[in-house]
Amino acid sequence: MNRMEGQALVILLLGILSMSCNRAISTSSDATLITQQPNSISIYADESNDLYQLVKAGLPISARFDNIDLAVESTLGGGTLLVLAKAYPQEKTTLPKDFYGRVKEKKLKVFVEFPDRLPSGPTGIIMDTEKERFVVTSDFFGAEMGSWILWMLGCTNM
Repeated sequence: MNRMEGQALVILLLGILSMSCNRAISTSSDATLITQQPNSISIYADESNDLYQLVKAGLPISARFDNIDLAVESTLGGGTLLVLAKAYPQEKTTLPKDFYGRVKEKKLKVFVEFPDRLPSGPTGIIMDTEKERFVVTSDFFGAEMGSWILWMLGCTNM
């Protein structure tokens, strides 16, 4: 993924979540060191995750966690939580049994990458895709983005 594609992905994710950030508080996974502000982002991801690195380089992050339960617990009510896959595409992100109930109770805005299940039930088996293109024609993310035909190389779905 080149830098422009990465920036477009970050813009897309943040547009989907419809949120804004104030400033970084901590990138520690130790919850005792975290003092979150409203409209901050909490992230469950490996330190080396490419999306995490892009967000960290250009956008404020309140905290990065190594544990999904701790990430949900520590994210302020009404806040935003990104749960990024640690072993994509080999393994799905295994969510705690009560994950969806807890995020609904806290009214969190959540993006889960490659989940093992949805609120409606388990996701399917992991498969490679055959058609890996999509078209962006909206100026929702800014007129400078224009219309794009994008390729998703090595895409895996369930």
